Amino acid sequence: HYGPGVCGPVDTTYIRTAEESGGQPLFLAPGEVGKSFALVSELTRPNHVTLLWARGHLEGGQDFVVPVDSTVKRLMLSFSFDTPGAKLAALGPDGREVNGKTPGAVITPLNCGRFVRVAPPQPGLWHVRVSGAGRFWLEASGASDIFMVDAEFVRLGGRPGHEGYFRIPGQPVAGEPAALRVDLSGKTRNVQFHLISPEAKTLQTVTMKADSADSNESEYFGKLSLPATPFRLVVAGEDEGGHSFERVFSSLFHAETVEVAPLDPGLEDLPAGKTVRLRFRVRNAGPARAFQILAVDTRNFLTSHEPQMLSLAGGESRELPVELNIPANAPGYTRDTVIITATSTSGPPTSNSAVVEFDVKNSPAN
Repeated sequence: HYGPGVCGPVDTTYIRTAEESGGQPLFLAPGEVGKSFALVSELTRPNHVTLLWARGHLEGGQDFVVPVDSTVKRLMLSFSFDTPGAKLAALGPDGREVNGKTPGAVITPLNCGRFVRVAPPQPGLWHVRVSGAGRFWLEASGASDIFMVDAEFVRLGGRPGHEGYFRIPGQPVAGEPAALRVDLSGKTRNVQFHLISPEAKTLQTVTMKADSADSNESEYFGKLSLPATPFRLVVAGEDEGGHSFERVFSSLFHAETVEVAPLDPGLEDLPAGKTVRLRFRVRNAGPARAFQILAVDTRNFLTSHEPQMLSLAGGESRELPVELNIPANAPGYTRDTVIITATSTSGPPTSNSAVVEFDVKNSPAN
């Protein structure tokens, strides 16, 4: 199925997982695996940042603008497609197309893709044009001192008198107010935030205020109404030299109408040789429907959970207990991760999850 003029087949789960995590599907023939390390070596560099992430269907051609600021020391354009014949052209701020004779450029052609690396890139607005037919995925990335350390949806919690904002479990809930916290590293100015679709189209701006700041790192906080479609977060502004920058938080967010929340947060250590019950709450924020519940953990301590199916009316919540049987011989400081997922089996599709982690504490006998 692989070879000249063929770009498939591919598992749809692979596509979905890559898109959700901010990765990029690659359609590699067996002989091209070695070439993929031209991309891997860039993705694993310190302070790797995403400047653009886009997917779409090629109907002739599409154009993208990539602001490259003076802190970007390496620029990587990675383009993949599922239909033979697609092309990528990259033009620097001087309007010249990058080719094999461009200083600092390395071009890696693939049967179903293309990598273009420029080190160092000229600061300014780069223009990327993709053309052909079929689906495509395009990412612009690099190494920079300006990057989002983290972006997370949060809610108020904690003991009375010690309240604070904590990361929510899973994805935010549709139709409800959401609070967003972003940690931005690097020296920047005129910072703004907006949400984009997986196709890199602007969905809405987000008003964020600096909650704390020092010379190299700032924390921003804001409240927003969630879009109905999946989205990514983008921060834009200027570097110290006045060059425009954009950074994309690569993970894909999507508002869901079911919520899974742990009722025993703040776990630290659980004793070896004991059976422990954890509680979760499943809340249906949409119309009445049924949900399939999947409970897994990384150490196979999970014994059972009931029920495996839940029928919930609109706005109804149900407590979900799970049991963990921790062996007496489990080594101390063993880390276990418990993941509870609720997925609708009727009505509009929706899915959400919660994650709880803990360490095993040795029993006194050990």
